[in-house]
Amino acid sequence: MLIRYDHQKAKVIFKKLLGRRETWLLGILIVICFVFTFINSNFISLSNLSDMFRINSMLFIIAQGMLFIIITGGMDFSASAIVMAVSYIDSYCIVHWGLGIGITIIISIIIGICLGIANGLLVGKVKVPAIIATLGTGSMIKGLMLWITNGENIKTAVFPQWFKEIALLKVFGIPIQIFIAILTFLLSWYILKHTFIGKAIYAIGGSDISAKRIGIRNDRVLFFVYGFMGFLIGIATLNHLTIVITHDPNAYKGIEIQIIGGVLIGGASISGGYGTMIGMLFGSIFMYVLNNGLVLIHTTSYWQKVIMGVVIIIAAIIDVIQKKSLEKSTYKTIN
Repeated sequence: MLIRYDHQKAKVIFKKLLGRRETWLLGILIVICFVFTFINSNFISLSNLSDMFRINSMLFIIAQGMLFIIITGGMDFSASAIVMAVSYIDSYCIVHWGLGIGITIIISIIIGICLGIANGLLVGKVKVPAIIATLGTGSMIKGLMLWITNGENIKTAVFPQWFKEIALLKVFGIPIQIFIAILTFLLSWYILKHTFIGKAIYAIGGSDISAKRIGIRNDRVLFFVYGFMGFLIGIATLNHLTIVITHDPNAYKGIEIQIIGGVLIGGASISGGYGTMIGMLFGSIFMYVLNNGLVLIHTTSYWQKVIMGVVIIIAAIIDVIQKKSLEKSTYKTIN
């Protein structure tokens, strides 16, 4: 069968690809990888890449929930506090109560969902702005956990041997932590792309008033979004615990910045209404690659933070420019 080449159609497809942030981000990623590999050949090694994705699997799983929230026009600054709470409860259940992995997974998910729904109630029902609500709940959770634990760690030595061995498990040759991150990605992608709730999330982010007019229950959608965020945090925290095998209440400070940064770099609009799972994937990988590369070329932690901050600001500026450009083109079309 002879396949005819349609030059005009190919040109249109090529222009569309060039116009997508995901395409440019992928290109930048490739360039950065070449640069870091040139400076330090260990960067491209299979062991380094595997470790990089394993260690960042928690951030990647939580970023999926953050994408949902950002699309609705919200933001979640309580993620690190919920991770701290779930991490302590999981560790305590395993070390002091001797619970198995199955029951611990259920407890981890339930705690995450409950704390996520608390945010959803404040944002969806009480109508507290998302940033204020999550900053408030985050501060409360952190304060309570530091009071309960007195800021003490649960060290690796006290964890049972069977739990330490989970870190070495592989599924189809893939480290179990990365495999779980892939499964959650597929679930999140399906929800956002192929379900009514996914369409409702975009509708609320575009205009919550218009969403109400077409029959969408905004409060219920927000309950789901923040509850789903809690669900993902529950999975992500236990997933991460199998790697670090310790509970440190101060280990999760500032993870929201890395998570939000990856989502925004991936093209999600900070004002809501737009964002894709593929964009979030590339944006998150960009943050991990940049951070890992900076460590390998011996950049000080201070400059790492400066560079990360600059990258996030650039992403936000690009979002503003794109929004203004879209508004201008819409205005010209109308007139």
